[in-house]
Amino acid sequence: MAVTRADKVITAEELLERYAAGGRDFSGVEIEASDELVGANFAGINLSRSILAEMILDRVNFSDANLRDTNFGQTSLDGANLQRADLSGVNLAFGSFDNADLTDAQLIEAYLESTDMWGVNFTRSNLTEAKIGDSHSFCNCIFSDTIMPNGDIAVDDSFEIGDSSYFVDCTFNNTFLTEADIGIDDV
Repeated sequence: MAVTRADKVITAEELLERYAAGGRDFSGVEIEASDELVGANFAGINLSRSILAEMILDRVNFSDANLRDTNFGQTSLDGANLQRADLSGVNLAFGSFDNADLTDAQLIEAYLESTDMWGVNFTRSNLTEAKIGDSHSFCNCIFSDTIMPNGDIAVDDSFEIGDSSYFVDCTFNNTFLTEADIGIDDV
C-alpha cells in the first residue's frame, strides 16, 4: 500500500464545481470531509494519490475513474458505481462497499482490511495481491470471471484472506478456485 500525501486541500463544493466545468484531473488532492458528494457523478475523474478518508460517498459514480493509491480509509462507498475503475493500491481499510458495482475494476494490491463487502459485484475484477485480512465475510457477492491471485481463495503469499473469512450466498462463475479450501458451509 502506497502512502498517500495530498498536494492540495479542496472542498467538496470546489470539486463538484470544477468537475462540472470539465475538470477531470484532481490527482494528489485531499477533499475536506463532507456529505455533499453522496450520489455525485465523477465518471472518468482522476483522483489518484488523493485523500478521501472518513467520508460518505454512497452511490457516487466513479466509473472509469483513476483512483490508484487513493486513501478511502473509513469511507462508505455503499452502492457506488466503480465499473472499470482503477483502484490499484487503494486503501479502503475499515470502509464499506456494500452493494457496490466493481465490474471490470482493478483492485491490484488494494488494502481492504476490515472492509464491509456485502452484495458486491466483482465480475471480471482483478484482485491480484489484494490484502483482505482475517474475519472477513463476503455475503451475496458475485465472483464471475474474477481474477484472484494464483487462482485460489486461501491464505498464501499473494492473496491474504485470513483464516476466518467466509462466503455466504455468493455466486462463483468461471472463477478459478484451485486448491481453495473454503468448505461447503462457507459457500
